[in-house]
Amino acid sequence: MIETVARSCELVGLGVGIMQQIRILLVEDDPGHRELLKRILCDNRPHVHLTTASCKAEFQAEIINHTFDCVILDFHLSDSHADELIDLQNKLGRKSPAIVISGSDEQDIVVQSMRSGGVDFIHKDNAIEGTNLWDRINIVLNTHRQRTRERRQAIRREKRLLQLANRDHMTGLANRRALEQLIQGNGRGIFDRRGETSLVMIDIDHFKKINDQYGHECGDRTICAVADAIRKHISKSDAAIRYGGEEFLVILPGKTLESAVRWAENLRSDIARLALHHDNATVRLTASLGVVTDRSDHLGCETINRCDEALYLSKRRGRNQVCTAPMIDFDRIAANITVSDPIERLDFALSQMRPLLGPTQNNHLTHHSLEVSRTAYGVGKRLGMHAEQLDRLRYSGLCHDIGKMYIPEKILAKPAQLNDDEMYLIGRHSRDGADITQVLCNDDITADFVRHHHVRFDESNGDSQNAPPLGARILCVADALVTMTSDRPYQPARPFEAAIRELQQQRGRQFDPTVVDAVVEQPACVCS
Repeated sequence: MIETVARSCELVGLGVGIMQQIRILLVEDDPGHRELLKRILCDNRPHVHLTTASCKAEFQAEIINHTFDCVILDFHLSDSHADELIDLQNKLGRKSPAIVISGSDEQDIVVQSMRSGGVDFIHKDNAIEGTNLWDRINIVLNTHRQRTRERRQAIRREKRLLQLANRDHMTGLANRRALEQLIQGNGRGIFDRRGETSLVMIDIDHFKKINDQYGHECGDRTICAVADAIRKHISKSDAAIRYGGEEFLVILPGKTLESAVRWAENLRSDIARLALHHDNATVRLTASLGVVTDRSDHLGCETINRCDEALYLSKRRGRNQVCTAPMIDFDRIAANITVSDPIERLDFALSQMRPLLGPTQNNHLTHHSLEVSRTAYGVGKRLGMHAEQLDRLRYSGLCHDIGKMYIPEKILAKPAQLNDDEMYLIGRHSRDGADITQVLCNDDITADFVRHHHVRFDESNGDSQNAPPLGARILCVADALVTMTSDRPYQPARPFEAAIRELQQQRGRQFDPTVVDAVVEQPACVCS
């Protein structure tokens, strides 16, 4: 019983002075010598687990399938020599220390054994005397274990130093050096080279003012607070970098534009809820963000620069918001518009954007928008709107979907149901469209028609002061009617009568009853 317990302890390495199990591979083709060496190694040593092989093929099979603490090789085998087997072991990536045994006194055998990677050589006569062989094995194992420990410690030290060199000391996030290595290494280890990667650039708004008003200690706390907010939003596969003083860059492997925009908006909202208490003051924070999505194998300095452009567009547009790469394209086009007439400005913008858009995007911005504009104008005229309001209504109809130039073609053309991230991006198009409309016609009322044209009538709870402007309510009905009677990727066109019934069913809920009644009572106003 005591021996059984001792044996179990040896195998798991428990207790002081208890030896761990040792796995040895003995390669010897002479049955007599093999049995003699086996007794020398195993007698009274229950912790030794010995495996034998008698040829090159058996040796290779054992090396491939098992791990050994030590290999003992007879130099002269019937089909190979020890130096060949040691070389084979090295090629297979095995690191077991090898001791060579030979009955020959030739110096060349010793040299060949050591040059091939053997760690010790012992003559057979010495090997079978007393504890000579076992003593050599102990020395080899102790040396090998010590070197292994030292190598692991060196690797850990190197890894720790690399981490320190690649970390920002204040926030604990990665630094620019880590980013450069990531880009130079083509994102090895975190990017799916066949997929997409999104970048989000974040900049703390009015940071200089915080430093000047509250001091650098508060500025440092501000940077750390934003870094903590970023850290809470990232996953293990993401990379967060302190890019500059108050700038951060987050790399989101596998995230599409719509997913990244939603991620960025959630982060922006969390930062806007932060409140730092400094002395007797409360410091409120906001941040501007830029989002760019590109193929993972295209990721590089150009992508980062484009992300930086999107960030500074957010700054120019008023801060505390998220801008994307497609917005940069329109901003550049808008800067080159020299005509003053709103219709000409719209025509110029659409002509410049058209090559950058897909067929579904172009349809929304041209044919569909023309139909909505015409329909809305007819309804407005039926309701007695004056000429100036009718002009605004006509123009807002042309612009009501212009925000969809920021939505990828693959989403607008998707025949299946949209996921939450895609719906989130779709939900932004009215707000984005209003901003574009404001740039093109410089009229707040027309922009408001676009901004609110997807607001449900019943969201105002009957309060006319909180209801969207009449122009927006007309656009809502006109857009729905044209959409229902047109072919879309997700549904075929409905008959006009079926679309009218749908408007009536939603009368007083989604749609303004007055507008619906104008269409129902005189359908010619939208069919002419």
